[in-house]
Amino acid sequence: MATTSALRIHHPELDLGLPPAPAKFVCPASPKEHTTLRTSKGVEKKRFVQIKDACHIMGGCDQGVMRGIIRTGLIYAFKATERSDSWFKIDSVGVYLYRENQRRRAIGQPPTQQWLDYSAWMKKLNAADPEVMGPPPVPQ
Repeated sequence: MATTSALRIHHPELDLGLPPAPAKFVCPASPKEHTTLRTSKGVEKKRFVQIKDACHIMGGCDQGVMRGIIRTGLIYAFKATERSDSWFKIDSVGVYLYRENQRRRAIGQPPTQQWLDYSAWMKKLNAADPEVMGPPPVPQ
């Protein structure tokens, strides 16, 4: 299994071991709401992907590393069904923003406003008494 140091992940939450899972994640209100995105080139993409797709977006990281990132509550994810063996659906927007934030931190640049907005939403969602519900909004 790959380690987080091999991927140069610089979040203190990961350096100290895995914290407990954050407060419950909230599934989108309906399956058709906010489930697809249109890229700047007009290509339609799924917003919520499986863990293998999220690992691919991250550049081929190990699934254990991706699960660790999800457990920190930095990226929105939810279980596809109520069953205990259900797969996670992961917000591809969060994965892209996280990857870009890691790249920027590695070269000494500040985070983008999109990452700051996404992080603020996730902090509110993962609070003991969540102020927000559902996935972080994506600017159109």
